[in-house]
Amino acid sequence: MASRRRDLVRLIGAVLVLSLALVVRMAPAQPQPPPLQQPRSLRLFIPYINHFSLKPEGTPHALTSAGFWGVGAGLTFRHHGTQYLGLSLSAAIDYEVPVPVGVDYQGEHESMTTTALDLSNNRARGRFTFGYGVSYGWNEWRLNDDLGSIPVPLDRKASTDSGPSRALSSHALGLVFPVTCALNERFAVGFTYRPYLYRPGRDAGFHYEHVISVEAAWCVGLF
Repeated sequence: MASRRRDLVRLIGAVLVLSLALVVRMAPAQPQPPPLQQPRSLRLFIPYINHFSLKPEGTPHALTSAGFWGVGAGLTFRHHGTQYLGLSLSAAIDYEVPVPVGVDYQGEHESMTTTALDLSNNRARGRFTFGYGVSYGWNEWRLNDDLGSIPVPLDRKASTDSGPSRALSSHALGLVFPVTCALNERFAVGFTYRPYLYRPGRDAGFHYEHVISVEAAWCVGLF
């Protein structure tokens, strides 16, 4: 199941990249300024394809997953020439199928989720916007069963405890690198890389984790 899901994610990603290249090639040479490049704009977006690499407390190595779906919203403010300040809040998951339909799980299965608050500085180059900034994330890895998605211990031998024997979630501080391409005056696609480097709390220290998302966005200029 996991290998088939990764293959499906790669296939859909390749189709999206080819479609974007075709749209950019066919677009007018002098497009109207997209809302992301206006003085103020609202951006609603879907992190459609997501790749996770998380290292929950107590695990010897990173756990990876890929899947679909999420939701996010943000604001941008032009502050100097072609530079824009962006603030966004988003949540992403690794749902196994690219359409919102139910999945009938059999037995245990893993899932990963993330919630991120991003603050970035962005520079416009034509229809493209490139950014860098800081991100605060809440990342969660879960091992579920097929009776209501009940979290079970990472160490299943320690089953005498009624709750998880290891922490399954963590807060993390890191960086964010968003790239956006405007398709027209309202719609855009984007790519966001969030490398998380420091984890506060009881397991404080430097731990590398990342979340990578391919996004579809709807943008509107504000007054």
